[in-house]
Amino acid sequence: MADAARGEDIGHPADIQLQVTGAPSTGGSESHAYLVRAGEAPPVITTPIELKIKSDESIGSWTNRVAVELYAPYLYIGEDGESHQTLKESEWKQNGGDVAGTRLSLIPSANMEGHWEVYSVDEKGDKHLVEKNSDEWSEGLSGTIRLEYVNNGGILHGSIKPQTPEFTARFKGKVPENTMAEVGVGMHVGLYTDSNKVQHEGDFTIKPGENTDSQIRSAILVNSNLEWEFGTKCISDNALWDRVNYMVYEVRMKNTSKTTQSAIFRGAFDLYSEVKQANGLRQEDLAAFKLDESGQVVENPHPSDSSATLIGKPGEGGALIYDVTSLSQEQRDAIDLERFSNVDDFGLEEMAYRSLQPGHVNIDLPNKNDDGTSGNGHLVSKGDPDNPDDYDPDNYDETVLYVALPFTTNFVPHEQGDGTSMFESVKIENTPTVHFSTNGAISWSKQAQTVTKAFRVPEVGFSLQKHALDFSDTPQKRADGAIGYVSHYAITDIATSGNVSVYGPDSLEQPYGVVMADTLPEDFDLTSIDISMDKQTVEGLPERELSDWLASDLGGASCIQFETKAEGSDTSTWVSVGDPVALGEGADGKLHWKLGSDEAGSALYEDARLADFTGTFRVLFKDALPSDEAFPGSFGVNGIMTLPYDQYRNDVK
Repeated sequence: MADAARGEDIGHPADIQLQVTGAPSTGGSESHAYLVRAGEAPPVITTPIELKIKSDESIGSWTNRVAVELYAPYLYIGEDGESHQTLKESEWKQNGGDVAGTRLSLIPSANMEGHWEVYSVDEKGDKHLVEKNSDEWSEGLSGTIRLEYVNNGGILHGSIKPQTPEFTARFKGKVPENTMAEVGVGMHVGLYTDSNKVQHEGDFTIKPGENTDSQIRSAILVNSNLEWEFGTKCISDNALWDRVNYMVYEVRMKNTSKTTQSAIFRGAFDLYSEVKQANGLRQEDLAAFKLDESGQVVENPHPSDSSATLIGKPGEGGALIYDVTSLSQEQRDAIDLERFSNVDDFGLEEMAYRSLQPGHVNIDLPNKNDDGTSGNGHLVSKGDPDNPDDYDPDNYDETVLYVALPFTTNFVPHEQGDGTSMFESVKIENTPTVHFSTNGAISWSKQAQTVTKAFRVPEVGFSLQKHALDFSDTPQKRADGAIGYVSHYAITDIATSGNVSVYGPDSLEQPYGVVMADTLPEDFDLTSIDISMDKQTVEGLPERELSDWLASDLGGASCIQFETKAEGSDTSTWVSVGDPVALGEGADGKLHWKLGSDEAGSALYEDARLADFTGTFRVLFKDALPSDEAFPGSFGVNGIMTLPYDQYRNDVK
């Protein structure tokens, strides 16, 4: 074998990681944090080694051994009353940690014998062999620990999988609840032998605890008996009708630990609903208002700004969040969940939140409030009622919030087989997180809960009358018409009913408001649509224009549009064939407009653009129809019946 060439770059001949089994992971941002519970089996730590050399290559020798280095901290309570960890035994002793004997110990597995020699490393860097039958082996090691590969003369061949070092981890001494201890692993290779049996000396080192995207080499073990639960449920049954409509949820978090020593430092909720411009949440509604530097509520011109501190305003926008923990269930049931008009009666104030990503409502439950009082995220278990020495019924262990998400009328109802209709369901996901241990250093998230519910379709909205017109243009519930001649029906008395305004499905997004759609009877060839409006009766106001009520400035589109769908297509398109033409004042004293013609050759059904007309047209109003106000006119629909004895039923919506 050739002599070793010294100081060479020997590449990346091996890798190592740290794995923990037998202990639950917190699943939080520190996904490598694990709970060590009293009365349960201790976790096992393994450090698998992956060789990255060829089968005819090797690393290490008896005099230049492959080494694995681990660390496990000594623990003590500092002058600040908090738990501290150190790898220095002297610091531990100076702070009385040796008196309490508090430390995280790693107990080597017996199956390591013959494969690895175990050493403790002092603060000077000197190593000391730990014998298998010694107290140090059986009680476990703390501080810096070194393993050296000694099997097969210290040579690790690429064709052989090395034995995996294994330890049992235990907290020693009376370690306080929520104390955390970090354990880490690294390795060193100083000799690589290539396939030509040429040795290369170098220094390949992975620092203990150095994590990468692909390799985890550290873990946090937390001495904790924390148990907690959360809940999410929809508590509203609102109809979708207003510019701002609320889907309201009760979200709660509770510390259910069996000991009063287990505390949640602070908590958080992340509620998410998909942002969609139709049938869903809109970010501009969710982030409509924010708090400025002085704490005043102002409009938020940048809804996507994730750094903004947001807040809701009832009936205007933003999510409404209220802490209802102190209210009785009877009081909670009395809250107006549609408009939140009576929240002041219960002393409720809107809570601030953030939206770190579109569709997310990120709610922080703080450990302390701005005035220094305990916050609603500091949850301390009441303990075990069967153990009087560890039970306090006055502990604040639960927070209950009402969260109202704002939705606008961008939902389209789906017709059901029984003649009713319903909106697409709103789905939200709520992911809770608690922060615990020293100053909330460890986070623990649980799997999101999903809640699905649909807004009710309003039973009232706007009303209208629809009549067939006989040969004398007299309205009738039923009228006869002549085959091949123009027949008529009228849509009149268009008004809101009740005490709510009627908005269109895309009022905040589109340049129009209410949409009125009418489906023609089958076998009814549409020739024209008439619009009539009463003249202005208020002195000093200009004469009425069509644009006062119907949408204009639609970028070339008309306020009256026709649905077309090509044969075999699953999608439809709204088509315009021009604007209604003003005809001026008629003999009836009304103002008239007309789209299309009742003359052969220029009727709407003859327009090539309507070759795929489905029979449904829509009228786009300029804006919402205010409550208790009527459209001052009517629509006349003209067409030719083509089949005898057909009843020609149709509906408008």
